Amino acid sequence: MKIIALIVLLTIPSIAFCQYKVQSTMTSGKKQITTTQYDDGYVILNTGDRKEGLLQLKIVNNDTTEIRIKFEDKSKAKFSRYDVSEFGLNSMTTDDIREAKNPVKNFHPGYLILESGEKVEGKVACRNVENEINQSFVKTKIMLENSNGEVTIYTPENLKLAFQSIEDMDVIHEKYKTVMVERILTGKFIVMRNPFPTTKNEFASALAESTKDDLNEELVKESFKSGNDLNEIKENYETIDSAEINIFQKEYLVKKSGMEDYLILTKKNYKDWATNAFRDCSDDNSHLRYNNIEEALAYYNQNCGN
Repeated sequence: MKIIALIVLLTIPSIAFCQYKVQSTMTSGKKQITTTQYDDGYVILNTGDRKEGLLQLKIVNNDTTEIRIKFEDKSKAKFSRYDVSEFGLNSMTTDDIREAKNPVKNFHPGYLILESGEKVEGKVACRNVENEINQSFVKTKIMLENSNGEVTIYTPENLKLAFQSIEDMDVIHEKYKTVMVERILTGKFIVMRNPFPTTKNEFASALAESTKDDLNEELVKESFKSGNDLNEIKENYETIDSAEINIFQKEYLVKKSGMEDYLILTKKNYKDWATNAFRDCSDDNSHLRYNNIEEALAYYNQNCGN
């Protein structure tokens, strides 16, 4: 299996490209221009196309401005920093990877279940490809460190599940469509947030449309925060289209343990679903309220079902 490199941020401080070997450095006015040696690597374009070959960077004042690549047939290509979503070298260790504030993004004992069903053990870190929509419960780049300290990067298309043990807490990301989604609950019912919501908030969307000429999108979302911070608002109302502002309600994915397919629970269908689920377990009406869904299904996992 190929060992893939750390994703290099499009703006790179000098300590971050230490894995690259410098070919030349020159000064022109206030600019310091560094060119790295060609080394085995890859580029992923904004279109999603992946290209592999020998990689070279042009760095101006610690800012990567151009990525060049040589292919096996001796042809070459170069890309502006704005053309690519990520790039890196095909060899690295955890020493090349910066510590993140979110513990899920750092390496912890765990394992991966590959699409083939194979279980691969090691230390697991769950992160995102650069330039993607920021949803804290969604990950698109799963890294596994082996016993030699070598790191392999997996994309969701290669995986079924990623497991981490973080300070006696189990964190599980499961593949849903094209991304890895963090589980909220694991038990009789498995519960996750829906990263691709389908239910439009008509009132919020209409208000956002009426104000978008005067307010930017962040301020529109801020108006719905109800005391929450902006990151929470971005997650509750997840998708805003620049041409037509559509704000979507929070939705959940739920399935019985051992089942393959998830049911999408929305504010519209939850009460009927929960009435049936809790019929022989609880007469607490709070379990039927959509804004109490996480607590209700945690109760079910502890007290209901066979």
